[in-house]
Amino acid sequence: MFARAFRHPLLLRFLLSSWLGMLAPLLALGQTGSTAPAFIVHCAKGDLPVSHADLQKLASVSQSLAPPPNSAGQARSMRGPLLWSVLTAVGAVDESRHRDHVRLTLLVKGRDGYAARLALAEISPEFNGKPVIVATGAGDASFADGGVRLVVPGEVRAGRSVRDVVEMVLEHEQER
Repeated sequence: MFARAFRHPLLLRFLLSSWLGMLAPLLALGQTGSTAPAFIVHCAKGDLPVSHADLQKLASVSQSLAPPPNSAGQARSMRGPLLWSVLTAVGAVDESRHRDHVRLTLLVKGRDGYAARLALAEISPEFNGKPVIVATGAGDASFADGGVRLVVPGEVRAGRSVRDVVEMVLEHEQER
């Protein structure tokens, strides 16, 4: 399998990003304080770590996460900065390059391997402007494990909401 991966650069890139995604939380365990990255954004500029301190510097908004259909659960309020604000603050996205916004996708990966993809135009204020957030807590409390969650509002099943985000990969459509 490894010999085949070296002949196919996209397969090699996928394997490396998967392994790094699994190792990132383990590597962060030895770090203390707010310097440990909450997650890493992989983009054309390289690997950009995003810390809890970075997230706290940004304006926080609240979003309601609806319970699954046919359940007796109640909606929960999540809070954190807008995903667009996070991506622009760390320099992963150039706000002035509007044409890129329609070609870029964002793959968000959780610690458990769950992943969801968003089109960048969905969250860009120049296009759809959907208020997707990187939740740092529910209600007034932070998450007990210190993780972050991607919350996509308005979805019936919340299928693109990702728990314990460890990495985000920003890709051009032709790279996939």
